[in-house]
Amino acid sequence: MLIRILLFLSFLSLSSPVFSQGRNTIFVEMLGRNIFGPALLYEKSSAAARKTNFHVGGGVGYIWDHDSRIPTLPLFLGAHTGRTHNKFEYGIAGFVPLKDYINVQVNEGLGTYTKDYIIPVTLYFGFKHYPKNNNGLFYHVNLQPLFTHQIMLPVLPSVGVGIGYSFSKTKE
Repeated sequence: MLIRILLFLSFLSLSSPVFSQGRNTIFVEMLGRNIFGPALLYEKSSAAARKTNFHVGGGVGYIWDHDSRIPTLPLFLGAHTGRTHNKFEYGIAGFVPLKDYINVQVNEGLGTYTKDYIIPVTLYFGFKHYPKNNNGLFYHVNLQPLFTHQIMLPVLPSVGVGIGYSFSKTKE
């Protein structure tokens, strides 16, 4: 349900006039917004005239499940703060798995059932660098919690790293 809400808000915000003159970024990321694997992502940011700007995006990726790869559609919605090309970023991210993934057997009361080990939604906080001359190298590093169904270890720390190309129609 939360993934559907995130998807709806992503498409709604992309159609907003706030994003019409913004920055476009295409990047490859490892263990970030896709949570448990690599992804190729597209991000659209609002115009950089303000101190705090919103960004939204999605892409394609996969996660590892034992010895197979599960295709995913990562989505994210967030903001970044800062007047220079170095920003503090934060937001919510998740992925839509295209088939079952990382299942564990759970014994409770009346029987055994299968449950996903990693919950496919997370928060992210980190550092983001945009190019000084509108177009060029983009990179970011973020820290995010992985939420699990385990009672003993409900949250695992994770670090995501991304690199790519960013371009803008207007001078920032």
